[in-house]
Amino acid sequence: MKDPDKEKEPPLKGFLTGADIEKLEALAPRFRTGIPKFDSHIEGGILAGSFVEIFGPQWAGKSLMCTQIGVINHSMGDVFWYDSEGTFRENTVREIAFRMGFDPESVLRKFHVVRSLGEMSVEGLTDDLWRRSNTEGFCLIVLDSLAETKSILRSFPHMYDLVKVLHKIQTKTDTTLLFTSRTSVTVSGTTEQNRESRSSRAISDLTNFRMMIEPKGEHERRLVLEDSISFPDGEWKVSLGHGGLYPDEKAMKLQERRVKRYLRRLRASRKKIL
Repeated sequence: MKDPDKEKEPPLKGFLTGADIEKLEALAPRFRTGIPKFDSHIEGGILAGSFVEIFGPQWAGKSLMCTQIGVINHSMGDVFWYDSEGTFRENTVREIAFRMGFDPESVLRKFHVVRSLGEMSVEGLTDDLWRRSNTEGFCLIVLDSLAETKSILRSFPHMYDLVKVLHKIQTKTDTTLLFTSRTSVTVSGTTEQNRESRSSRAISDLTNFRMMIEPKGEHERRLVLEDSISFPDGEWKVSLGHGGLYPDEKAMKLQERRVKRYLRRLRASRKKIL
């Protein structure tokens, strides 16, 4: 008599078993953030193909976090950055790269930036996002930020074309998307019943990770993970400096002198060129 426990049921056509999905996720690359305790909490980093919302007040460090993730994981592929607020800084890329022991100029060539996102139509953004997500060599897309893209969020019915493309990117490619906002799109989506908030909620529904960065002092920041689909909420104290976001104040003090010396040399070399 056959042992039913030893018989393997063939998978249903078009479906993956839970075990298959687990194996695929175990093999998928992960994006480290440079905050070891945070990365450990999410089992090694942000899973490739995830959508990550990073929100918080102005100057909290949202763009800095996006830059740091791009720099640390530059060996995985290029970064395509939609810059609507003029927050992308080449020197920030160089400083974080130097702190991490990478060649700053080589890392900087991995970043490709489009300015004035707020002036781009939703159709243009939709087409561009899909094209970039299928471009060989790209691994990370940064949408910085939703705060300055209200014309896109108000565009109906084209907004849902954008949501469809975002969903296709999420399910059919390994491209990871980071998008920043000054307030969580979930919060804005539940407090206002208008087109903009409903659009925000549609994007929010695709989000795998939601991170908040909040200032707690000149250099101290509170990093919070909330509403993740896979991991419990948590919070961590981090320190902000020229070299990016550090896991603590001690790490910042150890590295910041080196980074500042590098920055002074960089500025001096530019003066000589001029």
